[in-house]
Amino acid sequence: TKSSYKSPLIVIEGIRNCGKSHLIDSVKDTFGVYKYPFTEWNNYIKENGLNKDFDPAVFYLLFGHDTCILDLREKGLLNPSKKLIQDRGFLSNAVFGIQSKRISKEEVIINSKWLLSKWSESFKIVYITADLRTDNRNKDEWNIYDPIETNRLYLELMSELKIPYISFFNNFDKKSELDFF
Repeated sequence: TKSSYKSPLIVIEGIRNCGKSHLIDSVKDTFGVYKYPFTEWNNYIKENGLNKDFDPAVFYLLFGHDTCILDLREKGLLNPSKKLIQDRGFLSNAVFGIQSKRISKEEVIINSKWLLSKWSESFKIVYITADLRTDNRNKDEWNIYDPIETNRLYLELMSELKIPYISFFNNFDKKSELDFF
């Protein structure tokens, strides 16, 4: 049976340079915020001679992380009354896994259907969009992917998997910060 959540996990998704991290930072005093330390881990293993960029194991590592968070939350081991935002979740893993060719779309669909069959009521997705901006920072390893294709994949997966989501357009202004939660 699914737990009744006082406050579901809110997963923030979006293409690079949509201001997702800035918006999340603007509400960190109201919400607990969690971001998986993927970039830190990925940089560490690369510095030590391992490159897993195209390895399917990376998809499954991140998928395991997402299922763990959802399962802990459902079982009450992560306080279900605490407002919690997760900066990127299983959809980012899916989209960037497909774009890097580390996993096929078919494999993503199979794994995502299983996750959704167990925890679809446990989280809400907020998908951030914005006018595309140029940003030369590679703060999260994803700047090598075409943002138009990234957006297309997010929307395609959410549609195909019938994932409800809230769309939020970021105008990069104070009003957007105030309107974000």
